[in-house]
Amino acid sequence: HTPLLVFSFFSLLGKKKAEEDAKKKKDQKKREEDEKKREEAVKHEEEERKKAEEQKKKEEEKEEKKREEEREGKKKMKQEMEEKKKAEEKKKAEDKKKEERKQKEDELKMKEEIQKKEDQKKKEVEDAKKRDEAKRKEEEDLKMKEEVRKKEDQKKREVEEEERREQAKKEEQALKEAENVKAEEEERRRMDTATADAAAPKKEETEAAAA
Repeated sequence: HTPLLVFSFFSLLGKKKAEEDAKKKKDQKKREEDEKKREEAVKHEEEERKKAEEQKKKEEEKEEKKREEEREGKKKMKQEMEEKKKAEEKKKAEDKKKEERKQKEDELKMKEEIQKKEDQKKKEVEDAKKRDEAKRKEEEDLKMKEEVRKKEDQKKREVEEEERREQAKKEEQALKEAENVKAEEEERRRMDTATADAAAPKKEETEAAAA
């Protein structure tokens, strides 16, 4: 029985050792697996963290981009507003210039109209003066002509009067001369008659003598 017991004891011991070894191996394997799992978990966690960081980074970049876009948008908007303001101010200035130019042109036109009217009025006054002057001159000429005509008529009348006086004188002279001639003729006739009367007896005597 002793060898069997010894064998059995060793057998049991060997079995126990084998079991222990197996358990050790199992534990070792489990530890290794746990370690591996831990490592994987850590790795996974690290990856997740990295992913999360990258995601966060992406989100932040996205946010930054968004903010940048907003800033750009605001900047652009501000720029556009400034440009719009500038354009409006420019337009306002141009409109003002246009208005001022128009006002100046209107004022100039008005001045020209006033000047035209004044010139027209002046011309009318001048023309009226000229007409009055011409009329006055014409009247003076007429007066002068009338005076000349009157003088000429007066002279003519005087000449006619003188001629009439001369004519009357001549006629009177002629009448006197005619009367003288008549008187002379009558005297001559009277004398002839007297002569004839004186000569008549002589004639008769002569005739008688002849007979």
